[in-house]
Amino acid sequence: MKRKNTLLAVIAVLLIIIAVLLVKQMNSREEKPVGQGVVIEASGDIAKGYVGTTLPEISIPGRTVLELPVGVTEAEISLHNPEDNTDYYDLSFTLIIKETEETVFTTGLIPPGYQCSRVTLTEPLKQGEYDAILRVQPYLKDEAHTPVNNAELSILLIVN
Repeated sequence: MKRKNTLLAVIAVLLIIIAVLLVKQMNSREEKPVGQGVVIEASGDIAKGYVGTTLPEISIPGRTVLELPVGVTEAEISLHNPEDNTDYYDLSFTLIIKETEETVFTTGLIPPGYQCSRVTLTEPLKQGEYDAILRVQPYLKDEAHTPVNNAELSILLIVN
């Protein structure tokens, strides 16, 4: 009888510990960073992150180098919005030269699963390499196309 009571006490303690751990894990899954933007790894193809506590995860295409032709105002390019963003986010891209803070181009809204294949530059670029920022701006797929936290990728712009 004493052994049976000891066994029941051990089982009860184990069940309490398991219940506490399950509740703790469920609460940690609900927490998402608020207002922290999206962290992009330079070598990653696609980065995922949360843009708020009630918004779904977003996918941002990553890149480290972008090449554009010298002396033109129209250029072919491939900037895509991953299909993972379907039903949630349209994306736009803005390329900015770090040193001068000059905007090189801004795309329109790109729906999930589509890409921008041509951009109009604000002015022809001179040959060279430039440190630049590719700003990726997500917009909710609501009537107002509400912008949410953006991501900024540090990239090398090569003009040749």
